[in-house]
Amino acid sequence: MEETIACIALIILGLTGIYPFLINLSRTIDSSDWITTEAEMIGVGVVTNIDHYLSDFPTGMDVLSYVPSIRYKYTINGKSFIGSRVSFIDTIPAISADFVKRKLKKYKHVRTVTVFVSPTDPNESVIERGIQFDSYLSCCFGVLLSLLGVAMLANIYS
Repeated sequence: MEETIACIALIILGLTGIYPFLINLSRTIDSSDWITTEAEMIGVGVVTNIDHYLSDFPTGMDVLSYVPSIRYKYTINGKSFIGSRVSFIDTIPAISADFVKRKLKKYKHVRTVTVFVSPTDPNESVIERGIQFDSYLSCCFGVLLSLLGVAMLANIYS
């Protein structure tokens, strides 16, 4: 029974790795007809999150994660908007602040940047609308974990 639970956990963990890629792919396709405009950079940085896992137990642990923090101002039809998204998977935390800093480095010292804006909802914007490399890595890792879980499950019940 414990082996089955471990296999199912691997499959679920793998699917959580595939999910960001599918979201990024879907949003990239959706945004193919978005309009472009210039935006003024307001701020760039890294936000540190502390996630409390098993905090009700004495052996609970805190895990640090990092997400990009970027703000830019753009105007559509005479109305100003504030954007905060580099890519469609910015909200997925990274375990390395350096990784996020490297991702933001190219925006740190620029004054303006081209952004893609939804024609149906000008509040929605993004700087990089393509599929990001980390999405591919996440997907590959997720597929491998899921396949491993399925193979182990098949081995248990064969």
